[in-house]
Amino acid sequence: MFSNLVSLAVEAASKVFLLLVLSTLESAQYQQVFGPQQVPILANLALLFFGGTCLMNGYLIFKVGYFPKVLGVLMQAAGGCNLVACWAALSSPTLASSILLAALLPCLVGELS
Repeated sequence: MFSNLVSLAVEAASKVFLLLVLSTLESAQYQQVFGPQQVPILANLALLFFGGTCLMNGYLIFKVGYFPKVLGVLMQAAGGCNLVACWAALSSPTLASSILLAALLPCLVGELS
């Protein structure tokens, strides 16, 4: 029961950080301070951490044995694709726009599973 409570608290905190990305992108104050090109970089940095979380969750799902191992593999693929998409957006926006659909489709499948 204690592990469940800790798990729920950590999960809730991680979802709050995902919601904070939206306010960062829409805030006029952030755009005045950082500039219009730098604000999306802040959002991608937050999503890099989310991709790492998906990788770790996928590994745990794979190793624990309570769920089918394919779910862990799909979650790890989602995390890896998230990392690739965010890294491409940070390093080369033109490359990111060309691989966006291919990189985010496995994320959709992995996270929905």
